[in-house]
Amino acid sequence: MVNINLIVFSVVLCIGLTHCVKDSKVVCFYESWFAYPSHGHGAMSVKDIACTHLVYGYVGVDTGADIKILDDTLFDQLPKVKGTDKSLVAIGGFSHAIEIVAALDNPSLFSRNVMAFLKKYSFDGIVLEFTNGWSVDYMDKYIKLVSVLREDFKTSGFVLGSVLAAQLPGYEIKKVIQQVDFISVNTFDYNGPWHETPPQTPTGHIASLIDIKASMTIWADQIDKDQMSKLLISLPFFGHTWKLADPTDHDVGAKASDKGPGQPFTNTTEGGFTKVDDKEACSVYFYKDDLWITIEIEDTVKVKANWATTEGFGGVTVRAINYDDFNGYVTSKKHPLLTAVNEGINRN
Repeated sequence: MVNINLIVFSVVLCIGLTHCVKDSKVVCFYESWFAYPSHGHGAMSVKDIACTHLVYGYVGVDTGADIKILDDTLFDQLPKVKGTDKSLVAIGGFSHAIEIVAALDNPSLFSRNVMAFLKKYSFDGIVLEFTNGWSVDYMDKYIKLVSVLREDFKTSGFVLGSVLAAQLPGYEIKKVIQQVDFISVNTFDYNGPWHETPPQTPTGHIASLIDIKASMTIWADQIDKDQMSKLLISLPFFGHTWKLADPTDHDVGAKASDKGPGQPFTNTTEGGFTKVDDKEACSVYFYKDDLWITIEIEDTVKVKANWATTEGFGGVTVRAINYDDFNGYVTSKKHPLLTAVNEGINRN
């Protein structure tokens, strides 16, 4: 996956903004490695963040079903600046998800270890992220795990969240959602340069509202209506790039020869791109020569956040705030995407 943070201004897209549900959540993932000074303009300090929950990513699980700290240097940063927001820690993630199997095999021991960890480091709860490496064979044990955690968390008031894939790969959602405070549905990466072997890789939006609506409709059909507010859509603050096979063919679905260039915080101020508004998808894309980029902008995240809460979902998960223009380096204001999300659900 290639991440690129291209912040731009645009006209209002898609649909008008309407009312939103009360007490909507803005759950913001924060990837710890972005605090390193070596990132230059991309080095981020977690403070004054307009989120209801701030999620530190990530910690792992060792073979003894205990929490494994992955970054000793930066680990204390988040609890020190937690302020009034809920400060959570994400367990698993893409690289360490499979380690959660040790927790599935020892749920009671894992729960005790988690509670000791949360108290020691002054966190308010956890988010289990087990999507990479997931198998339907884990479902029964996963339900048991979240049930044990929920029971143990009752007296302390710890928050229990879960990140699950949008495709519902064998999930028993009705059982899981009864045990957790929220589920962040990964409503992004619907398209990416990994999908087919070049040169047949089709370009496409990272998080089209059409795709988000389709996913969340299926999810909502699996649960009771009074549980709807526990479901959150996820919006990516990163993008994907492709190298077009034919620079003159740059529509959505155009064939690409390879993934495009770009790393976090590169090419953010480069000009000369053509922006195309796809109003039906509530998305935009950019192209220049043979480079094709899909990314969210202020207007698209604002509308999608508003749609989610208007439909009765509980809010938005941001993946991740460190990809926003948090220093105001490209735009004239700090956190433009996060600000737009909050405007979309009327939190500002």
